[in-house]
Amino acid sequence: MRNSQVVILVVVFSLFFGINSAFADTRSVEIPVGTSVPGCEEFNSCFTPADITINVGDTVHWMNIDTVAHTVTGGSPADGPSGVFDSSLFMAGATYAFTFDDTGSYDYFCMVHPWMVGSVTVKGTITTPTPTPTPQSTIGLMQNAVVVITDRTSYYDGDTIQISGKVRDYTGSPVSITVKAPNGNLVRIAQVDVSVNKEFSFEYTSGGPLMKAKGVYTVLVQHGNVNRSATTTFSFDGSTTPTQLPIPPSPTPSPTPSPTPSPTPSPTPSPTPSPTPSSAGFPIEYVAIIVAIVIAVGIGIALSKRKKTIPVITSQPAKVQTAPDETQFWVCPHCGRDTQMKYGKQFCNSCNTYL
Repeated sequence: MRNSQVVILVVVFSLFFGINSAFADTRSVEIPVGTSVPGCEEFNSCFTPADITINVGDTVHWMNIDTVAHTVTGGSPADGPSGVFDSSLFMAGATYAFTFDDTGSYDYFCMVHPWMVGSVTVKGTITTPTPTPTPQSTIGLMQNAVVVITDRTSYYDGDTIQISGKVRDYTGSPVSITVKAPNGNLVRIAQVDVSVNKEFSFEYTSGGPLMKAKGVYTVLVQHGNVNRSATTTFSFDGSTTPTQLPIPPSPTPSPTPSPTPSPTPSPTPSPTPSPTPSSAGFPIEYVAIIVAIVIAVGIGIALSKRKKTIPVITSQPAKVQTAPDETQFWVCPHCGRDTQMKYGKQFCNSCNTYL
């Protein structure tokens, strides 16, 4: 009799818990593609559906079908995390599940993209308490070989762009990060080491000669081979950056060289030296010639006024001369000065000798 009662109690408890589990439901919420860029909050479509109502004991599955990583964190952007549930960062293609065992209204948001908000309303009576399940995230079971995200969705010139992510398989080899402009041109490329916990990060400053165009830039990460790759995007608005205001100096140098090539100063020195040598050269060169001519003429006139005879100089000129008179004077053949008659002979005062 007692054995039959025990069997009946076991059956009752089994039916009770079986009925409770049978009434538990599972609801799905999707994270659509493109929610990493502001705009979905205007239509309350960052989570689909954004607001759901469930019963106590129901489980909600969030599926990340976007191309970037997100979080499902209880709380609000204004007040911060509530601590009730948190998926941490789970990558594209992954899911996160949480079972609600208490009634109430639970707001949640994405910590990476705070404009993404949603809510879960739990109604019904509390049944027999069951152990609270640990939030299960598939971040450790990545469906993609590589996941990459950026710290922001848009940047201005001079901002720091932070690129981070995670690989599924740690091989010790680095990841290759490539940033391409809207037209497909290469902007940046780098090799980044992967840590032991399979994470990597890289940052650089936006702008520069290769990053001028305004638009959507693509980040491509490859790990090992082309089959292990992931992409993400961000927008860059170079036209409204404060550093592009100095671009007007570019037309400033254009008018500056325009007067420079004009050879205004070059013709100025060319006519200047032409009159200068004509005026300056005349008194220096011609005056010297005129002075020399005047001196030569003066010497010639002086010599022509003298009435003297220059005898032919021989080895003994004194013996050749005969009967000089006292009115006759000679030129000393030694010094070239005039002589005078003295005692019947020509006497040179300069040489102090008779000829």
